[in-house]
Amino acid sequence: MFQLRALLERRTKIFLVAASLLVLCFVSFSNVYKANRLLTHLQPESQFMDARWPDLTPIVVKDFKFIMVTIPKVGCTQWNRLARVMMGEPHDLGHLETHNPNLNGLSYLSDYSTSKAESMLMDDTWTKAIFVRNPIDRILSAFLDKSIYNADYFDKVCCEPYLEEGDVNEYNFCRNYQHSFHYFLLRTEDCYNVHWDLQERAVELEWWSRINFVGHIDNAKNDSEKLLKILTSRKDGETAWDKYGSTGWGVNHTSPFNEMETVPHRTDAHEKLREFYTACTEAFVKEKWREDFLSRHFHFDEIMLFDPPANLEQCDFTLDNFKRIAETEGFQAKMRSQRNATGLQ
Repeated sequence: MFQLRALLERRTKIFLVAASLLVLCFVSFSNVYKANRLLTHLQPESQFMDARWPDLTPIVVKDFKFIMVTIPKVGCTQWNRLARVMMGEPHDLGHLETHNPNLNGLSYLSDYSTSKAESMLMDDTWTKAIFVRNPIDRILSAFLDKSIYNADYFDKVCCEPYLEEGDVNEYNFCRNYQHSFHYFLLRTEDCYNVHWDLQERAVELEWWSRINFVGHIDNAKNDSEKLLKILTSRKDGETAWDKYGSTGWGVNHTSPFNEMETVPHRTDAHEKLREFYTACTEAFVKEKWREDFLSRHFHFDEIMLFDPPANLEQCDFTLDNFKRIAETEGFQAKMRSQRNATGLQ
């Protein structure tokens, strides 16, 4: 009897030890798996590594251990120019050339091997920065820039596809109403473009944890100064602010970087909000760009231009309804008012 009990106790101990070893092995394997997954999840097809889209792959300034994720309509032209200066190039390129990777002389993350790019992203001694902008401002800025001041851009991206499909009527309608903010918003539903894409998607989900500086365009001067004071040259120990940010910008090259009065290519969208928005268009933007408004990676102060409609359905925010109201005198008067606000006749 006692021998049987002793045998059972020994077997129980052996079982418990074996079970403990199995748990430890599983935990170790799990940790190794997670570590390996973390170290290998930057793939060549990642948008950060896609050289075809320089608007989606970050800029790299190696001397300052600086990676900048730029977002169209969030001061990206200025950051391209600053990066050029930090790399020893002049900042006198034209707007289009500044964004052309074949001409701007910039270094992009996609220029590096996947393993090297991943190493830089994971290295806490590198500063990985991004600037964001309230969608209420940003989407109006995209409209003013790409559909008003540079109307050929919207025509090419959103109207010409109708011609390719043989739909001349829709093409003509698109050309006739591309100066309408209402129509522009409706077309963002089926006409994708990085200038009005979600800012939340500028960084793939698994990489947001590596972004260690988030600036806001409505505080561009102060946030830019704060960021540039963090960046230190490995060559001479000077900060990017002292070397390149504190002066040398603006018409007379005596202003600090990103002082808004000196920023070219600006649309003054914030000053025009009430001229272009209605309660329904404001509600539409807040719904369509909801991911940006609810992001846990950045925050925007609320802009409330109008009392919101009870629900978006009552706005009948559809292309069919737009075509019904587009020819009314009230709508035409609104379009004339908006054209006058932009300086168009």
